[in-house]
Amino acid sequence: MSMVTGVLLGLVALRYAGTATWLAWSWLVATGVVLAVIDIQHRRLPYRETVAMALGGAVSLAGAAMIENRWTSFLAAILSAALVLAIAAAVQLLWPGHTGGGDTLLYGTLALYLGWFGVSGLARGMLLATGFTSLVAITVWCLRRRRSTTIPAGPTLIAGTVLEVLLH
Repeated sequence: MSMVTGVLLGLVALRYAGTATWLAWSWLVATGVVLAVIDIQHRRLPYRETVAMALGGAVSLAGAAMIENRWTSFLAAILSAALVLAIAAAVQLLWPGHTGGGDTLLYGTLALYLGWFGVSGLARGMLLATGFTSLVAITVWCLRRRRSTTIPAGPTLIAGTVLEVLLH
């Protein structure tokens, strides 16, 4: 995984070096790879590590807002996180078997990062993230010929978010 992390951090540096948001995107990648590996190996997203991803993102984006005077972007990020977390929590309450608490918290955390880019960045990133997750789920269900098979959603949610950050 260290090679994947290195490549992704290199891509982030190529895209965002010299910007105040570079630290936030680097933190997203570093913590995202850790969470993806944990989710693949253990089928769970630990609360502490997901909160670390969120807090690190909030602090680094607040710093970027201060440096670049982009408080509107920071407010959009915070509101996006709250909105998406509320929606994901509602989905978890209404369909408990659909997602776990780690996935719910991860959705809100990833929305924090995507929200920095405004509504369009949030929408594109969430579509990429959930689209990747859906494609993997459909592929796994077809290969195993069982819809009851569960998949770790964290890696694909994180991949879609990182892709949006790199393409934005």
